Amino acid sequence: MNTLNDITKLIEVRPDAVVVDESASPSILSKALSPSTLNAMNECHARYAVDKLLSHFVTASAPATTPQKIGQSVHSVLEKLMLSTTRSTGKIEWILSRLIASGDIEYPTDDAEFEAWSLTVLNLANNLFQIEDPTTVEVVGVEKRVQLEMWGVPINGFVDRIDRVEDGLRIVDYKTGKVPRSYEDFERQLVIYAEAVRELYQEPVVGASDYFLAKGVTHSVAISPARVSLTRRAVKEAWTTVESLRASMRFEYKTSPLCGWCPLVTQCPAAKAQGFEARTPEAEILSGLDLQEFNSQTTQPLYNQEETTDMESTRYSEDKKWVPLLADGSVNLGSYEADNANRVAALAMRVATARCDGSPKNSELLNLSRLFTYVIGEAARQAVNASNPIGMGTSLWTTAFYTFNTWHTTNPVDFRDPQGWSDEAIEATKRVIQLTRRILIDSYEDTDFDVEAVEFGENRWS
Repeated sequence: MNTLNDITKLIEVRPDAVVVDESASPSILSKALSPSTLNAMNECHARYAVDKLLSHFVTASAPATTPQKIGQSVHSVLEKLMLSTTRSTGKIEWILSRLIASGDIEYPTDDAEFEAWSLTVLNLANNLFQIEDPTTVEVVGVEKRVQLEMWGVPINGFVDRIDRVEDGLRIVDYKTGKVPRSYEDFERQLVIYAEAVRELYQEPVVGASDYFLAKGVTHSVAISPARVSLTRRAVKEAWTTVESLRASMRFEYKTSPLCGWCPLVTQCPAAKAQGFEARTPEAEILSGLDLQEFNSQTTQPLYNQEETTDMESTRYSEDKKWVPLLADGSVNLGSYEADNANRVAALAMRVATARCDGSPKNSELLNLSRLFTYVIGEAARQAVNASNPIGMGTSLWTTAFYTFNTWHTTNPVDFRDPQGWSDEAIEATKRVIQLTRRILIDSYEDTDFDVEAVEFGENRWS
């Protein structure tokens, strides 16, 4: 991706979501969960996707005076400081000058901007001395990368600092932005890092703190069993969301007071409907680009009008994506289960419309949907040899759907023998999922592949 216009080849702005081309999946959704991604899963998914895409060719070239680049500079200075045997404000100034001279830090070339930038970096770094006496700190590690599996989820991140204290270890995370109104997101990050450090070092982590350098204040969190349990649940739920997004590449909108700072605000149908406008030049970066906005109006009815059932008018509501039922017992149409049910219903509509004589009846669509649901669910269950049915809201069920959908394109429903066709569909879908597992296992084994030894059998392939 070389130019901003290239983003038009990757995303489509639709009335309810941004749909991203599958080729961009690695650029948006990594193979491990970071604390920042964990927090983003509770926010607007469309903004998350666009921010990730833009970061590949916009953020890298952003000026050194942006808050993100200033934060990176401060982290570099403090990393060198805490590794030094001499820790003083004078040392901080010396470290910054050496990083500039060696080209290991980005800085503005304009004299006036450079003066303001260097003063900001120095002030933020020097505020560490308002929080603690760095000369008394016993450092175990700085910028420690944590890559491991926790609670069944791959985790990736960097711990700014690990200290040795009286009863074990303590972690410190530097923050160069504003002090937040709520510490919830930061606290989850600290708990994740604390548990990761405990696992890696096999020592108790007795403290975890954020250092807000702009104000010279701290916020600490107790690593209690209850807090760890809540964080574990949040991590698992976020990873389920990531896997669902990876399967669909469909990122829904979620408006908030921060919409004015979103780079998608000039294109987002949800933001436009609520009157949001760009609040910064950065938020207008996609303005004027053709992002293929689709019309949400349906030109033809989906069902025969005579089959519709009169329903009492009710107020529509949704819950969190992982909640299948609402408080009143009705289904949550915004859930993961609903996403997969919609995929099945859409497939049934496509097949029925193409195969039946005239517009399909509701009963026909329902029977076809139930047939597809049975095949997909049974294939997923057999693939992992599970004794219980696989939930429709799971990532495995989503994988099974896409596997079945691919197979079905060349093996359409045999309406004369639905049982025989179902058995064949289940077996084919199951085998592909099992093959997927085998490929994954092979990828972790350090073995060479001998192309010359491959045999496909005689007279079977052409």
